[in-house]
Amino acid sequence: YLVVTSLRRDQVDIYDAATRTLLQRLKVGDMPSHVAYSPDSKTVYVTLQGVKRVAAISLDERRLLWSAVVGPEPAGIIWHNGKLLVGVMGADHVAVMNPADGVVERTIYTGRGAHTVFAAPDGSALYVTSRVESRLTVLDPTTLEPKGRIELPGGPDCIAFDPQGKLWVTLRWVARVAQVDPRTGTYE
Repeated sequence: YLVVTSLRRDQVDIYDAATRTLLQRLKVGDMPSHVAYSPDSKTVYVTLQGVKRVAAISLDERRLLWSAVVGPEPAGIIWHNGKLLVGVMGADHVAVMNPADGVVERTIYTGRGAHTVFAAPDGSALYVTSRVESRLTVLDPTTLEPKGRIELPGGPDCIAFDPQGKLWVTLRWVARVAQVDPRTGTYE
């Protein structure tokens, strides 16, 4: 399946990925934003920024399974080690949710404007961007404990990783891209 969220139209569209045929259009709440898939691709999880929730949608049945409060303006969401990690942009943390029922089991302070979580390709770390605090928080991928911070002016938003291990980080407030060396914390 291909899942497309429309923040402004308040809808989630589910398409057949091969033919790009629309299978279902769902109204699940205000401002659907980011998505994560379960490892078996049977469920998609969608952050709903306008209603402080995450929604779980069955892709085979194309229906809402649950919707749970996670915090103000949830943004990025990923599946990690059997849990959902959600950047709570209207606050200062990442919420750790149970994917079966949406219960928030834990919060991890990362800085104001926590946007989303990115897994390093080698599995050595998780990087959380915090737009307002202008920082990257490095989490241990096993314990989810913070193990480092990189101050990065300009509102870090999204990350891509290059083959040499550097991070390419979009800076939302200054319309630039920074290249970050995670070993030293230096950037250009």
